Amino acid sequence: ESYQRIQALMLVQDMVARMSSNKAAAACYVTVNPLGTGNGATPDASGCATGTSAEKTKVTSDLTEWKGLLLGSAETNASSENVGGVLGARGCVVADVAVTGKYQISVAWQGTSPAGAPPAGIPCGQNQYGDDAYRRAVSVTLMLI
Repeated sequence: ESYQRIQALMLVQDMVARMSSNKAAAACYVTVNPLGTGNGATPDASGCATGTSAEKTKVTSDLTEWKGLLLGSAETNASSENVGGVLGARGCVVADVAVTGKYQISVAWQGTSPAGAPPAGIPCGQNQYGDDAYRRAVSVTLMLI
């Protein structure tokens, strides 16, 4: 469990760095559905209303890379299988509708035993692991001004 939490925290910080380096298109990073396990869709920010074409291309690239990291692409075994992922990882970027430039970046994963659901303020991965008592999540609030 502690290894999973450390990996999830690194993935959250990775997205914080990506968004901070592309502030003009930060709103394009918001995910409608969690990225990672159970979501085969390729991220595409080309239709986003903010940012230049190059900034949107960077968003698409960043989200695609982040999804790969959630699925374990950072580590592979001899058979080229992804083995570095967090168990059942899902990544979410949510905008705070009340505060411009405020985002919640979360990574949820499946715990090995029930331990109680994360706080209601972290909805990432909710109802995606059967019993929510198996859901684990870490979250960071990012303010881009």
